[in-house]
Amino acid sequence: VSLRATPKGLSNLGCTCYLNSAVQCLAHIAPLSAYFLARRHSNHINTVNTLGTKGDVTRAYADLLQSLFVDQRHVLPSLTKFRFQVGKYNAQFRNLSQQDAQEFLSFLVESLHEDLNRVMYKPYIELKDNAGRQDGDVAREIWDYHCLRNRSIISELFHGLLRSRVECSACNSISTTFEPFSYLSLPLPMEDRTSYNVVFTRLPEEGKAPAVKRYSFIRLKDERVQDVKEKLRALTQVPISCMSLCQQNSDSSIAFLDMKNPQSLQSVIHRGTFFVYEVVPVRKDLLPRNLNREKYRVPALVRLIE
Repeated sequence: VSLRATPKGLSNLGCTCYLNSAVQCLAHIAPLSAYFLARRHSNHINTVNTLGTKGDVTRAYADLLQSLFVDQRHVLPSLTKFRFQVGKYNAQFRNLSQQDAQEFLSFLVESLHEDLNRVMYKPYIELKDNAGRQDGDVAREIWDYHCLRNRSIISELFHGLLRSRVECSACNSISTTFEPFSYLSLPLPMEDRTSYNVVFTRLPEEGKAPAVKRYSFIRLKDERVQDVKEKLRALTQVPISCMSLCQQNSDSSIAFLDMKNPQSLQSVIHRGTFFVYEVVPVRKDLLPRNLNREKYRVPALVRLIE
């Protein structure tokens, strides 16, 4: 029998996996967790800062870290208390619905910073004009001004200065700005080349079952739905006008993809395999017309039973 204790984790209170992910990321930043576990935050809580939570979120987060890394008690009570304090100051995270982890992390870090900001009253300083000045001088001035208003364990660990340079293509004038930040969003690039499958069903020859063949294609960047038919036409010599393109939804219903709709293939490829059926060409002179003299057509599917 093993006497080793089971490592404690964060329970899911509903759809709170976004909260758990953000807390686990923040909890494993060693200097920050050491600061809270040593209870140094108790001397720095700013209760007069209207931008903070009067220390409520910070104290709840510190208790959560204590139950995770030090205490032997179950972590659920601390997690429940922490989520309650978060919802108290941000209605977006009040219920148990799924939310964005990055948005929650941004709110949590900002709340911790304002609660622990050792600057009780933020001074107002008018910045000089940047025109004709060296970037280093401007950056140093803006950073010094930022530090006069923000001084906490969060600003020491996370805050930085972002340099942005814009050049006008018409007059070649250059504008350089510096802006403090606490986090940077990193957009993940979409895969430009992914594969997809197409099941093509030919019209049956007399006395024979329909021929079915599966094709696999590489989706190119900015490829459109109509390009699927173009690829099939090149391989099968079947005219595009004799193809009906559709997909099967998760509820087993059939979704027909209109050639006139210029939607990107990426917007529908997540549904899975495409199905293309060879159909009999429609004689336009035989199409009925309604009172508004607009053509209409009702598609029909026939299930084949072997």
